[in-house]
Amino acid sequence: MSYATLADARAEGVTIGQADDTRLQRLLDDATELIDTITGWWFVARSATYSLDGSGAPHLHLPAPIVSLTSVTLGGVGGTVLTLTAGTGEVIVYGALTDPMSERRNPKLMRRGSESSRYPLKWPRGSKNVVIVGSLGMTDSTGSAPPREIREVCLRLAIRSLSLLTNAGGQALRAAGDVVKETTDGHSYELAGAVAGAAGSWRRNGWTGDPDIDTVLMRWRAPISGGVA
Repeated sequence: MSYATLADARAEGVTIGQADDTRLQRLLDDATELIDTITGWWFVARSATYSLDGSGAPHLHLPAPIVSLTSVTLGGVGGTVLTLTAGTGEVIVYGALTDPMSERRNPKLMRRGSESSRYPLKWPRGSKNVVIVGSLGMTDSTGSAPPREIREVCLRLAIRSLSLLTNAGGQALRAAGDVVKETTDGHSYELAGAVAGAAGSWRRNGWTGDPDIDTVLMRWRAPISGGVA
């Protein structure tokens, strides 16, 4: 599923002459794949069985925020199923739809200790020994769609690739974005970078060279693997 639809692209003015439905959908799919690669997670709800490595710590970091959680099992398939009852269950969720964005950006599960214990239980260390069944994804607050900014970036990435490689004019126009300084008739101007550093550095070092795309992708990147406890 692409993060923007054919109808979204047509509403932005993309015509059949520029790209038929088959090619336009491929561009949207390619843009979606690039977004996932750069950010490190996905932006729609994916229902699946996730086998994770036990950390030996109280927190078990997740590959994406939780949209819904069906079960958590220790010891792999056929092991001990933990209770999920809100407020009293054996599992505490950080990064659900209703949680603050700071927690959604660092999704994890914690094991609740007994009432007599001052400390949470640890997840047993192991390989693929914690099995989670549920729906995960960095979606909008409804859990049913990508964030608005991600949808727009998907459209921008697809639209900037509309020109065929054999379209010299279209390719020249796209390459014009690489220009960061120009002097003509005794006048000159220089385009500043979108981040601190030398002028034009963003265009030389950004993922796409388009600050309207790159700044959004930077903002929505997943945390470094392992997260923050």
